[in-house]
Amino acid sequence: MTRLPALLVLISAMVVGAPAASAYVPPVVRTATSLDANWRFLRADAAGAEAPAFDDSSWTAVSVPHTWNAFDGQDGGSNYYRGIGWYRKHFTPSAALAGRRLWLQFDGVNQVADVWVNGVRLGQHRGGFAAFRFDATSALKLNQDNVIAVKVDNSAAADVAPLSADFTFFGGIYRGVSLIGLDPLGVRMGDYGGPGVYLRQRALTDASDTATWTLN
Repeated sequence: MTRLPALLVLISAMVVGAPAASAYVPPVVRTATSLDANWRFLRADAAGAEAPAFDDSSWTAVSVPHTWNAFDGQDGGSNYYRGIGWYRKHFTPSAALAGRRLWLQFDGVNQVADVWVNGVRLGQHRGGFAAFRFDATSALKLNQDNVIAVKVDNSAAADVAPLSADFTFFGGIYRGVSLIGLDPLGVRMGDYGGPGVYLRQRALTDASDTATWTLN
């Protein structure tokens, strides 16, 4: 018991003499850059429009969200345009993104979308009501001009739900677009626009619940 006061004095001296701890600053693990502004749009098919050097100067300047059925789809009839539209955008990604995985995220395109970056086809997404992403790391050039080209088709397709409805199938990039930058080590981003992290219930009784975390 006689040693306790001496120990407290020693601890107090250590605390008083210790340098002040600096505030913890967490690393930036994910960035999101909006790509909604400064697109060019054509409501028609255009051969070769995915090529970076394609001349789109005569196309309409738009921002997204955008639809080509804003007027002809208002009356509730079935005489609105269902077909192909093209979107193109020039942009320069920051050199600060070096070393990161870069994903193009589309929050909604109705209803079939084919995506190119600098003439490199990233893939196709079928379905107008879900977000999706494509890995654009190898196709993008940092601190240089890049061209995104998106071919959108809202024609009726037998494998794309819904097949019929009492509303207009508005064609276009009707939600936002962004460039996501993240560390190479991380949760997979290509799971159809989902988070890549899931909690699944395995068993449920009145007394207990069993669930598991999974990373896709």
